[in-house]
Amino acid sequence: MKLDVTTILIKGVTAAALSVFLYRAVEAWHLYHRPNLILLALAEGITVILVLIARKPEAVRTEPTALFVTGVATFYYLFIYLGPGHEFLEPLWTELLQTIGILLQIWGKITLGNRFGLLPARRGIVTHGPYRLVRHPIYTGYLINHIGFMLASFSWHNLMLLAGQYLAQGLRIIKEEEVLSEAPEYRDYKKKTRWRMVPFIF
Repeated sequence: MKLDVTTILIKGVTAAALSVFLYRAVEAWHLYHRPNLILLALAEGITVILVLIARKPEAVRTEPTALFVTGVATFYYLFIYLGPGHEFLEPLWTELLQTIGILLQIWGKITLGNRFGLLPARRGIVTHGPYRLVRHPIYTGYLINHIGFMLASFSWHNLMLLAGQYLAQGLRIIKEEEVLSEAPEYRDYKKKTRWRMVPFIF
């Protein structure tokens, strides 16, 4: 079996970067004692594991545009501010939103298992679990979590950061679906599950 040094290097660097956010989430929990931060740390811990065990893709997009939008959509968290900000809603409601979003992320990630990846790629088609609801439930989970987070701790810094992240995320979804749609079973899946991320909107 040939050793793919490039893949090992990419996985190592990505896992290390994700671990930085994992550490920051735990550190923020110690400072602010918000329970959802521990759940967030768990979700990102799962991401680190899945990046390391991801199977080799059947097809992958590595053109500059795909690399750029993946980098922005993935590593934005290194620059996000996890501290307190302006509260728009009571903590009960914002923490509930964040918890729902994070649990949806975890459900989606566990359902994908070693088919999880960062670059637009095809590692096998998954259509069960949360993938019966929308085609990209992990991204939906991030969106719900971010809405709850912004309502709990608004800052202009994070708003601008997340706006750029979701622009990149939308382009990343399009790139992902281009490569996934090369498989007939994914084209059939798209007919049954119409919405990419937000039902009736996107």
